[in-house]
Amino acid sequence: MAVASESNSRKDPFLMQCALVSGAFLVCAYLCSLAAQEYWVFDLLRHFMTQYLVGSLILAPFFLWKKKYILGGLVVLTGCASFIEIVWRFHVAPIPSMLDDATIVKIAHYNKNIGNTDQSSLIAWIKSENPDIFVIQEAGDTISHALYSLKDTYPYQVLEPRKHAFGQVLASKFPIVDSAVVRTKAYSFENFYIHALIQIPDGPEISYYTIHPPPPVNAQYSKQRNGDLDAIGDAVATDKSKNIIVSGDWNITAYSPYFSNLMQKTGLQNIYISPTPIPTWPSQYVFQIFQIPIDYVLFKGDMILLERRRADAMGSDHYPVVASFALKN
Repeated sequence: MAVASESNSRKDPFLMQCALVSGAFLVCAYLCSLAAQEYWVFDLLRHFMTQYLVGSLILAPFFLWKKKYILGGLVVLTGCASFIEIVWRFHVAPIPSMLDDATIVKIAHYNKNIGNTDQSSLIAWIKSENPDIFVIQEAGDTISHALYSLKDTYPYQVLEPRKHAFGQVLASKFPIVDSAVVRTKAYSFENFYIHALIQIPDGPEISYYTIHPPPPVNAQYSKQRNGDLDAIGDAVATDKSKNIIVSGDWNITAYSPYFSNLMQKTGLQNIYISPTPIPTWPSQYVFQIFQIPIDYVLFKGDMILLERRRADAMGSDHYPVVASFALKN
């Protein structure tokens, strides 16, 4: 009994130290994230609101139980602030009304991982999912040959593979009446977005954009990502098309001020069907609490979101995003 008591007494200070460090880090990380536009590292901290909330729910009762009221109170405030940020930016699609005179269009977007050169699972997934339009990012040299096998189903393709991780391809069952590959300003490397005008047979036209900014892992990449988002934002803001869809792995969450600026500039909608935001990266983590939503299919115009979900990762670190829309004719 004495040995057990001594062992427990040793564990208690260690657990308390771990909790104190975790709580202090949680509060400091959130506070630093409020200065996201001042320093790129602080912007990285904006992406973990769900984790701050869950951490607060775990730590706050522990601190209050141990009578660490000051830190416990700060953790509670951090949890409340994180919850407000999540709710403020989370929008659920309304229940659709009568869709008798609407055209249903299914979109699939997938960052497949440049290191995965086996295209068989990708092709099988596309055939099974059967989207009307799909975008593949991190498209390498082998993607063009693989998509040739789908030419009968997807005769309209914009192929821009690269040897690095920022190649993209867009394919459509419907006619692409016009397309452009637009270079963005090079802060750290030359990037681009694809713009395609897609005509739905006996239906409306869709102005479709896709872009893959780099992950903001350093100051230059952060500047490139923000510049890429500015470029796509400027294009969408001046686009007079009736229906616009924008998809991409943007390496940003909705909690970043740069994402908020884009949404305000363009009027795009980031809407979910699910009761919570859908995390899309990294797929290797089993529990969703350790994942964040950085892959998007956004839209605006005379369209109603019917579906937005993620599919199996198929060996990528990203989950594909599948969305369906009802377009008013």
